[in-house]
Amino acid sequence: LGRSSAIAGVRAEVVEASADDPAAALSRVSATVELPPLCSAAFRDRHAAAGVTTFLASALTDVFSSPHVLDSEQLSVQEGESFWMLHVHVVCLNYDGNAFDLCLLAALAALED
Repeated sequence: LGRSSAIAGVRAEVVEASADDPAAALSRVSATVELPPLCSAAFRDRHAAAGVTTFLASALTDVFSSPHVLDSEQLSVQEGESFWMLHVHVVCLNYDGNAFDLCLLAALAALED
């Protein structure tokens, strides 16, 4: 990770379960990632950064949706009726390589706090 640094926050909201979309209830963590131009000269081009941020956000969401990482039943408020939806937002402050590990560690630290 070198001199890479990131900050992450978690916002939680209660969501009503929908019978129309049972797959939505399985993904209870949503991730977003920002790589601002200030963190590295490599991200001064917004189009290049957009592809990387989309990939990182999708990969983080997939990791946290895995039953091996997070038990989605722990986020149930009322079984089958409502559950907690967690929105994880990661902002890279300084990029020195290995963006996925950096974002994953920041997101895990925020979720554990």
